[in-house]
Amino acid sequence: MEEYRRDLINSICAEKFDRELFRAISTEIINQLNLSDYIKNIVLSNDLNKGYGGSYSYKGDIAINENQGTSDIITYYKAMFFTLFHEIRHIEQYKLIDKYYNYYSKLPKNHVYTLEEEKEITKIHVFIISNIIKRKNKRMYKKKHNLFSIEHDANYYGYLDSSNFLRDFFSVISTKVDILKNFYLLSFLIDGYKIKINGKLKSPYEQIDYQFRDNFIENNKLSNYERLILGLPIDKNLYAELDHMRLSLKFPDNFETYIKNC
Repeated sequence: MEEYRRDLINSICAEKFDRELFRAISTEIINQLNLSDYIKNIVLSNDLNKGYGGSYSYKGDIAINENQGTSDIITYYKAMFFTLFHEIRHIEQYKLIDKYYNYYSKLPKNHVYTLEEEKEITKIHVFIISNIIKRKNKRMYKKKHNLFSIEHDANYYGYLDSSNFLRDFFSVISTKVDILKNFYLLSFLIDGYKIKINGKLKSPYEQIDYQFRDNFIENNKLSNYERLILGLPIDKNLYAELDHMRLSLKFPDNFETYIKNC
């Protein structure tokens, strides 16, 4: 990536988006993540559906909308990389689903699953359900887009991975950057959770009319952090604590470790 750093800085200084440079950096990221079997082309377009930042097709194309709604070049690059990592996360979801059919479904019935395998199967199950509902009810998907587990997960990782990439790319170390990053990470985690009139907390997952909902979602062994990423039900007190932290901008030291262990 070193050879691209100066080119990106020059593009920012010139206040002009470099399409070929963005494609080159994106291709390098994809190769480093070992996703080249899933992604063949990076397509930059102004013709995507309004309201969608990007999309991924089974043919292997990531399409990214060049209309990011900002004229500020730094904000523009941030939005483009967020969209890139968001779509990459969707591909990682598909890769996990492939693993289920190519590996887990072929295990013998007496296989003893590790905790990590049980967690991974739970996540795959949620992704499969979310994709089924997306295909069967496109109107609901458009209306409640960010409440779908596949999108809740991709929004969080899209921001986490893009912000980490840009921070490492430019070697940025700043307390203000950390506070802003923590605010957005927490905002993506608790996005869509809401307290009803009866005082009960309703998760994004529960706001989607899943026909395939079952008890394992309630009884699985995912941590609170993993449940938050997928938009699954969590304890009301935990939500209140995290929401207060987000609004007050008072984050504990090593915030990411705190969240993972919450």
